[in-house]
Amino acid sequence: MSATVPNAKPAISSITTVQVPGQKFRIYGTVTDDTPASCSVTLTGAASGTVACNAAGQFDATLDVATLGTATAVASDGAQSSNPATVTLANAAPTTTCKCTPGAGGTLTISGTVTDEAPAGLVVTLSGARAVNGRTAIVLANGTWSTVVNIPTGTHGMITAKVTDWYGLTGSRSAAY
Repeated sequence: MSATVPNAKPAISSITTVQVPGQKFRIYGTVTDDTPASCSVTLTGAASGTVACNAAGQFDATLDVATLGTATAVASDGAQSSNPATVTLANAAPTTTCKCTPGAGGTLTISGTVTDEAPAGLVVTLSGARAVNGRTAIVLANGTWSTVVNIPTGTHGMITAKVTDWYGLTGSRSAAY
């Protein structure tokens, strides 16, 4: 007669969150269990969804997060559940630089770099000189942005670049031209 080995309770041994473009977070980590491939992790709160674990107990999901806050993760192997693991899904206001570089024929290149948790796809809106009011530039994955405008030769003034992140927080910077 063989002895029955009890099923160990799963445990979330690691959990990490990373904000990605859009109102989304990537949530991933590892579950330890006797049979990790049979586990799933259910998230509730600011992020909600269920994601399966692979044979190594790793889970990975990108979830919509309309409102920032706390998310709770619980792993289950079908028979038992882990203790909850809580993560905070937060967002800081973006910042931007702004630089004006005059070019030939009255062109002005306005450029900068946005610092944000997920800068790709953010929009920088320009104001100041009539030629730039309302102009926009899309932020690239590396945080950079630029646009070229025509400004009458010999004119000078200030241009302000304002960036708004996925959760409505803003940052701005001005530069002289």
